[in-house]
Amino acid sequence: MMDTGCGDATGRVLRVVVVEWRRLDVDGLTCDRCRDTGEALRGAVAALQDACTGRGVRMEVREVRLPPFNVAGSNSILVDGVPLERFLPGGHATTTCCNSCADLLGKPVDCRALAFGGEVYEALPQAVLVKALRAALGACEAGGCGSV
Repeated sequence: MMDTGCGDATGRVLRVVVVEWRRLDVDGLTCDRCRDTGEALRGAVAALQDACTGRGVRMEVREVRLPPFNVAGSNSILVDGVPLERFLPGGHATTTCCNSCADLLGKPVDCRALAFGGEVYEALPQAVLVKALRAALGACEAGGCGSV
């Protein structure tokens, strides 16, 4: 679990926003795109720490390790249960062939990717994550992420 430490000016936390990162786990290993997304997510959360200071919001990142039979759910991020792509205008989930997962699972595999802004991201870059998380934090403060 990762905690940004964000709170209001007195350090009080008025709202906890749960960021859930789902990744493939095969005997303790994960694919390259999940690994890279996780690293970018840690960077994005660190980059947002200052931005959420004084807002009474704390992000709590939870890592969910998915078994090999649930590869379709891997490399995904939910914010208070809402898929991250919902916070990106025109963003949507898609799939692409993943050689790294194929190596881990011993068979061809299509894995989750994110289409946004005319690009397809197999591993989610920090800049896209920061953009989506900023939007999600604003939506959470405005009325709860579950209503987005």
